[in-house]
Amino acid sequence: MPFDFKKEQKDLYQPKTTPQVIDVPEMINCGRQTKNGAKTPDQEDKIMLQPFITFQGQAKEAIDFYEQVFGGTGKEIMLYGEMPPNPEAPPMDEKMKDKVLYGKLTICGTDMMFSDTDPEFHAPETFARSCMISLAADFESEDSLRAAYEKLKDGGFAMMEIGPQFFAKMYAWVADKFGVTWQLTYNPQ
Repeated sequence: MPFDFKKEQKDLYQPKTTPQVIDVPEMINCGRQTKNGAKTPDQEDKIMLQPFITFQGQAKEAIDFYEQVFGGTGKEIMLYGEMPPNPEAPPMDEKMKDKVLYGKLTICGTDMMFSDTDPEFHAPETFARSCMISLAADFESEDSLRAAYEKLKDGGFAMMEIGPQFFAKMYAWVADKFGVTWQLTYNPQ
């Protein structure tokens, strides 16, 4: 489904789902719940943490890939060339017109956002891939974890081979072909 900028313009960054409040007294939910579980005065400020991944021109390919790997839903894509005209903005680089300005895909119940960035941001001193942040996915079966692992590893590499761990029946850490790292877990209930 193409991205409808006019429809989404006002609430582009507003969450589409209600944040889950953790009902454990010692947990803190983004500063919105005190240690004793009482709501703070600013409880009406809904905050959600959502991954936003930037790419070097492969955002569309990545969105399609993750849709296939994880059965993603609600795909939305807006290209730079679809932005409304702005006479005050500098002219758009022709190379960016077919690149993703904003993409969204729901994966494992989480809305994930994607974008291609200007090539100027990809100099080694300003844009570096890192394994400091990984996306974690919990699977309902060992077979579904293995299937996702194999697809993610194709063109990427295993950072930690699939196998049992003390904290999970099955676990793997893999970097996909885009450099995004995934921690995959299966732990039967």
